[in-house]
Amino acid sequence: MLKMKKTLGLCLVILIVISMSACGQSQAPAAANTTGAATSAAATTEQAQTTQTTQTTAPQPEIFTITIFNRVNAEVGFENNPIIEEIEKRTDTKIIYDAPPINNFAERLTLLMASGDLPDLIYNWGFDQNYEKWAAEGLFIPLDGLVDAYPNIMKNVTKEMFDSARVPATGKFHIVPRPNRVNHWGYVVNEDWLEKFGMDPPQTLDEYRAVCEAFTNGDPTGTGQVTAAFSPDKGIRDELYLRSAFDWYATTGYPDTDGNFYIAEKQSGYMPYLLFLREAYEKKWLDQEYFTNKMYADGELFKQNRIGFQDGHETGAGSNDGEKLLNASFNAPLMNENGERFNPYGPPTWGGWAISNNCKDVPRVLEFVDYGHSVEGAELYILGIKGIHFDEFDFPTRKLVRTQEQMLELAKWTSSYCSMSFAFEGDHLVPEVPEIPGALEKFQREVAAYREKTVDVPLPVIKVPMLTQVNEDNPDLSTKITEMETKFIVGDIDEESFRAFLDNEFFPKYEEAEKEMQDLVRQVIG
Repeated sequence: MLKMKKTLGLCLVILIVISMSACGQSQAPAAANTTGAATSAAATTEQAQTTQTTQTTAPQPEIFTITIFNRVNAEVGFENNPIIEEIEKRTDTKIIYDAPPINNFAERLTLLMASGDLPDLIYNWGFDQNYEKWAAEGLFIPLDGLVDAYPNIMKNVTKEMFDSARVPATGKFHIVPRPNRVNHWGYVVNEDWLEKFGMDPPQTLDEYRAVCEAFTNGDPTGTGQVTAAFSPDKGIRDELYLRSAFDWYATTGYPDTDGNFYIAEKQSGYMPYLLFLREAYEKKWLDQEYFTNKMYADGELFKQNRIGFQDGHETGAGSNDGEKLLNASFNAPLMNENGERFNPYGPPTWGGWAISNNCKDVPRVLEFVDYGHSVEGAELYILGIKGIHFDEFDFPTRKLVRTQEQMLELAKWTSSYCSMSFAFEGDHLVPEVPEIPGALEKFQREVAAYREKTVDVPLPVIKVPMLTQVNEDNPDLSTKITEMETKFIVGDIDEESFRAFLDNEFFPKYEEAEKEMQDLVRQVIG
């Protein structure tokens, strides 16, 4: 582990992103009107002088129509949306939104890109192989040099963020990254359930097993309702607090326990983690129905008292409803066998905004994005309209005055997903914690305790072209590995069959790409 610790500061991550966008068309400005009036010849000499008064109305601003594709919470409505209308007013735009709900955004995005009928501005949350593929195909325009003229973007987006979005095939970035703060991944646990069994938030894997058993079989609600301990919200690779116990961070370029670098599926913690999930599925600690049939369900299941753990970072944890937040706690990830906790992170971005090759006026679209990177624009996107959705906000101190009723009204019209930028100077515009007595103070104590227990590990960005090429040449491979992992966890195939798939089908495809990755790592660490 000493070797691992020395290597951590130099470890690398491959970050991927999908993104796109395009530009709309402008409407002609209104023409000026000129009117005149003359005096009557029967008036006095002074009055008889013919006068002409010309009144010219100020030219109306040019209204630019912009189409946007974005993933947004299902409860947000865009018809007669007062916040969108205010953004239109301030930016002289007419915004046409296509906003599929989060749970089918990826599918809709794939269909959209295949259609070729692209909107002006497209959001995607990762700089992944699809983003790189679409950029290389020319569907997203390169933005190097173009963004330099937009002061809010340049002030808010760092060089490291732009570099993380560079596409190996073009050497350019084709997206404006959306800044985020460094997320600290851990878990939220139902404190009422823990109290019933006289337990504390688990720190180790053995403690976690004991709590899972109580949450699943001990009737934590006292109603006989069927409950489980947890439900992976986006697949097995997103239970970060749990993977920490196995030293498996599922990040290509992150050092394994021996200090060497391997693709994620070759790292030493991969199989032990899958074996644990297989155990959890068999014992019903893991919600069986939602694991195989639905994603992004853990938040609702947690609020409904159907599961006791929720994976997430401090932002997601803090955005729980007030009652649940006061009866739950945010905790650091589980310790590994050496009593350590690590939080690896790359440049803090939350996807970004790309301009498609259908764009007719790229500068005008960048101007629109630039407004979203201003404090005024972000305040409008995230907090809404002063006097309606909040009463007071001071940017330097992030002090916000608003009521619970104003928060509920705000949730009808916008969400953090709507923003062009989600952080300024490394921190969010405002803590996403309900304004109820004691909630913010309690949450801040929990985040402080997390940071005392967990070591942040910054990861520089490195692009491995051969990894991208393998994924492009084998588009079904990522689907196949997910299917095989799921079959193994639910017991449809045994360990021998799963390992045979890895050894005979999966690993050979990545052999040369893994060597290239290791060579690039050595170039950086010497």
